[in-house]
Amino acid sequence: MTKHLLLPLVALLAALTGRVAPLQAASGELARYDDKTNSLTPQDDTYAITPVTFGSVISGAGIAAGWSSNGQTLFARAAKSDGARILPAGTASTNTATDMATVAQTGSYFEFKLTPAEGQSLSLTGFNAQVRAERLSRSDGSDTPAFTAQFFLLSSVDNFTNPLATARSFVGAGQTSSSANWVTLDTGALDDSFTRLTQSVTFRLYVYTGPTSADTNQVARIDDIVISGATGSAIPEPATTAVMFSGAALFIAILVRRVRK
Repeated sequence: MTKHLLLPLVALLAALTGRVAPLQAASGELARYDDKTNSLTPQDDTYAITPVTFGSVISGAGIAAGWSSNGQTLFARAAKSDGARILPAGTASTNTATDMATVAQTGSYFEFKLTPAEGQSLSLTGFNAQVRAERLSRSDGSDTPAFTAQFFLLSSVDNFTNPLATARSFVGAGQTSSSANWVTLDTGALDDSFTRLTQSVTFRLYVYTGPTSADTNQVARIDDIVISGATGSAIPEPATTAVMFSGAALFIAILVRRVRK
């Protein structure tokens, strides 16, 4: 008799201490950037995705940054046709914390936001994208300078502080158009801070170029953006948890009395 009473007690305690998680769907692809229509497509109706928006520097770039209907990618030129820089300057040879911290203050980013439906939570497991540098030809036939396009990803989970992933792509100088191979920017497995989120989570993919000179024919491109994870029921509110613990205490008291008998 005692054994039969202890089994439900163990299960109850496990649930209350977080060892039994709220109902969660299997992890998989939550959203994919559709480069044909310039949109992010949710895989189910338990969350919403804000269409891609641009940071202050890129959004003021006019036709020099945004979505390319020809290349069917997100893109940003290093400078406008008048030479005014769009993407901030970085160090060509390395990705350093100082460079990224400076760039993060400029506002030059592509932004993606996921919002769980009421009563639902998001558990995100990864974010990856394809990125590369591209050299376009100049109309006067002269060389477009070599440059490095550098990319890094921040999120609202830690108030856009620590890079989740970095990547860079180099293309040399030349008179004709040329693209570097696609490089994967990948977070790998995201940590527990991305688990059971009941509020919106925002990703910002920052871009900058080096060396310090900028040319309108130097282009950074982003494609095939995938956000992975799962949706599930939200974690109980504190008041609900308190009621559960009160019920557990009563259950334990009754159990102890019955065991003693």
